Amino acid sequence: MFKKNTTENSSENRPPVSYLVALNDKLQYNADKVERNIIETQQNLKRDIRTINEGRLPLYQRDINKAILDSIELLNSLDVDAAEAVRLQHPQSVMIEEDIKQLRERAMKLHEEHDRIYNCTTTFNWEKTDEKLDDSDWEVKRPSEVTKDAITKYSISSTAGQHECSETGLRWQSSSDVNLEYKFVEWKSLSKDIIKNYKPCGPLMDISVTTGTLREIQLPHFVCVDSESSSEVTVEVLHVKDGTVSLEKCELSGSHAKLLNPTFSFLAIVVKVQEYIKMKFHCETLIYRNRISPLNLHVYLILKDKQLKKDVEEKERKNMEILKPTPNEPFKLDDCYTLKTSCDSKIKPTSLKVIPGKTNFFDLHIKDDVECVELSIETKDGQKIWDVNIESEEFKMTSTAVNRTELMLQWWRHLIEVMGHSAQTHFKIPLLPPGNDLMRLRPGHSLQWRISGPKGAEFVEKHRAELIRKVSLVEPIADDMKDLIGEEKYRIVLNSATKEGKMRALLDFLTTPKLKEKLYQSLVKHERYVVDHLGQIQPVL
Repeated sequence: MFKKNTTENSSENRPPVSYLVALNDKLQYNADKVERNIIETQQNLKRDIRTINEGRLPLYQRDINKAILDSIELLNSLDVDAAEAVRLQHPQSVMIEEDIKQLRERAMKLHEEHDRIYNCTTTFNWEKTDEKLDDSDWEVKRPSEVTKDAITKYSISSTAGQHECSETGLRWQSSSDVNLEYKFVEWKSLSKDIIKNYKPCGPLMDISVTTGTLREIQLPHFVCVDSESSSEVTVEVLHVKDGTVSLEKCELSGSHAKLLNPTFSFLAIVVKVQEYIKMKFHCETLIYRNRISPLNLHVYLILKDKQLKKDVEEKERKNMEILKPTPNEPFKLDDCYTLKTSCDSKIKPTSLKVIPGKTNFFDLHIKDDVECVELSIETKDGQKIWDVNIESEEFKMTSTAVNRTELMLQWWRHLIEVMGHSAQTHFKIPLLPPGNDLMRLRPGHSLQWRISGPKGAEFVEKHRAELIRKVSLVEPIADDMKDLIGEEKYRIVLNSATKEGKMRALLDFLTTPKLKEKLYQSLVKHERYVVDHLGQIQPVL
């Protein structure tokens, strides 16, 4: 009797299904927004790290700071709603609280990463580089590429003005339309007699102008240029044509060497051997994860040379890159460097030198499972030139926690099961069968997805207004569409003031079903949660 009354009272005290549905909707909406902020912030941080590593001012600091603050505010609201879920005895209140806790930890780690990266940036002496005022004057252009026998040849067309190649760092200026072809050349292709008296200070390039005339060309280099350096006197441009060698004086700035009214051959920035040991050079670090368990990292210390970087990217194309800031200060190359870690590890070689044209790296093995790896590179005298932290979520990308949509599906399933069939009419997703794979997900497992409903082009047309409002990651989607819409339209999209304006401009340029289908594929790749929310993707169980 007592038990019966208790059950009836419990049923009577249960909140209406519609209220729990609304609470679930609110939790899902805000959690999805935090998740998207985190993903967007991670992408923008990577972009700015690359920009900083190239000696430029960061572009996304304000956007990142705003996204992090918005996420923290949303997390505070989620805490309140999670407490309400506990009070109402939501069947998955413990899971909800744990999920929100994980989101907060990720957001706070991004906040710490933000402070570390941009505080380091503010200490960089931009006056030394003499590049800050010039960068905005150069229009960055992406060249066409043809690779044959592991050699990539670039070609590009440009109008009058100042332009920079996005792939090589080459800059040129013309007063009319020009067509250029160029490629990196390996130093070993030159005879030893040609270069025995000189050391490289930048990549060796083979450049030709097929149409038009250049007023100026600027070759990239990795020399430190400051008031204490004598490099402006000693650094020259090496010309090699038909076996004949000549040298030419050049004007040196922070990252480029300028030649006026240039003639073309094999070109490179060089310095006499006797001066080489006195100079300082800009270097960079690259980190690749080769294996997770046991953890194996390849840590490169190379000269800041785009040709070398491309060689590393090709060598490590099957491994995952971990982006981190590179050394802020330039240093001499006549030193041996060692890699230090915060945990028990094996490192080979024990020390290495930075050598022009060489992609040397430390092979780091860590046996024990660790939450954070601290890495530093030191000189033989113990001076630290580089220091970073790598969190476990960065080197365990294939074994991260269950993603947002999977967690939300678990919330929905358990809520439906507890509330009974009367609640099912309030939900659009199907009731998942007991004991399905979703409930047994572990690190390393994920759901597969099937596409349902209208085709991609129809989906884009049908949900145009919602896509304009909901899509956040417009830039990477525009990157996917760039080759299809062209450089000019791509720039118009990126130059729009708001995300809504960017998405609207992009959609305006997609006039054929084929283009809309490509956009849909990019949406599934970058904004799966938006597509899922609009009812286009369902999990395959």
